[in-house]
Order: sequence, then structure tokens, then C-alpha cells
Amino acid sequence: MSWNLGVGHELLASEVARAYLVTVDATGPLGPVPQLRYTIDLRDWAKTAGQPPGSPHEVRNAIVDVARTLKQAR
Repeated sequence: MSWNLGVGHELLASEVARAYLVTVDATGPLGPVPQLRYTIDLRDWAKTAGQPPGSPHEVRNAIVDVARTLKQAR
């Protein structure tokens, strides 16, 4: 499962807490699972990209490749 924490520039604003402790309690098919705790520090993601690197040129090349493959399949 995943949850959106909010808008990036708001999460990194100075008045907002930047580190969160997350505790996971679960019960699996064989009973309770040991408790897990994670610290999520938003500063670790402050200068990361929200999308993989790439360019419109790469998208164009992929479309050309698909078109070529479809023509050959006819």
C-alpha cells in the first residue's frame, strides 16, 4: 500500500516536521509479525526527481520502434 504525503514544496517548508517515525504492526497468516519501525526523513528526498530521467526524444524513438514492429507484423 502507498499513501501520498502531500505536495512536495509544502512538505519541505520550514514550519513542517521533516522526519517521521512510522511503526508497522501486522498479523500474517501464521500469526503476529514482529513490529517494524522506520524513520522517514523527507530531507533525504529534497533534491530527487519525481520521475525517471528521460526526454521527449526517447519517447519519439519508442513510438518509431513500435510502428516499425507493427508494420513488420502485417
